[in-house]
Amino acid sequence: MLLLGGLERMGEYSAEELHYMDDNQVSPGSDRLAGFLAEIFSKFGDEPTDWIYVEKKCCFFVGPGGKELDACHLARDDLRPHIVLLPSDFYERLDKNRCGTIMLVLHEVAHGYLDHRGMVSPEVHRQQELGAGKLAAKWYQLSDLTQNRGK
Repeated sequence: MLLLGGLERMGEYSAEELHYMDDNQVSPGSDRLAGFLAEIFSKFGDEPTDWIYVEKKCCFFVGPGGKELDACHLARDDLRPHIVLLPSDFYERLDKNRCGTIMLVLHEVAHGYLDHRGMVSPEVHRQQELGAGKLAAKWYQLSDLTQNRGK
């Protein structure tokens, strides 16, 4: 739930609308990922949903199998300004720990939303991680995802 101008506001778009708005741009080639992302981001108001689906500032990929990868945010101006590469075991993680996996996605989106780019010093990296973690937690708390915990 977001409070904007004194008005209570839940997600502006339904999961079906977001899935359609994806148009194979937010999650290219993965209908399963498109459905998951649409379900999650339909629980938000404008921030970060418009940034992802309207402005098309971010896209998501699940990494190839075999090599273990952590989730990460990549800034690439030639595709979308921000790419979120999810680990190859993303769906297994989702099945085991839905809340933790949602927070993983939100954390990486927060890096993009905050426009974190390039190689930085360890101190700046720590600050960026803290900032992304705080923003992801804020989004999660403001969404109506918190009403579905444990379900």
